[in-house]
Amino acid sequence: MKDNNHALKELFELMIKEHKMKPKLYEAKLRDAWPQMMGKLIDKYTSDISLRKNTLYLRITSAPLKNEFIMSKPKFIDLINKQLGEEYVKEIVIR
Repeated sequence: MKDNNHALKELFELMIKEHKMKPKLYEAKLRDAWPQMMGKLIDKYTSDISLRKNTLYLRITSAPLKNEFIMSKPKFIDLINKQLGEEYVKEIVIR
């Protein structure tokens, strides 16, 4: 049974890689986890989250919160990558 589960996991990983589905999969994962990861306040002022080519794009509607993100980008990148389970996000762009 374990061999079948392992083979199925490898099949899914191959399918995700070949169809370039990882960014959309990670984007959906981040959208779902965002309120728990960042808290209600940050979630309230985040109007858009998208992920393209190892870059997370955020639309933040609060100027002070934008500044906090800019000043603490490495901390947020680490937190996001821990949520994803790998070092995927390299940059955050805040609009």
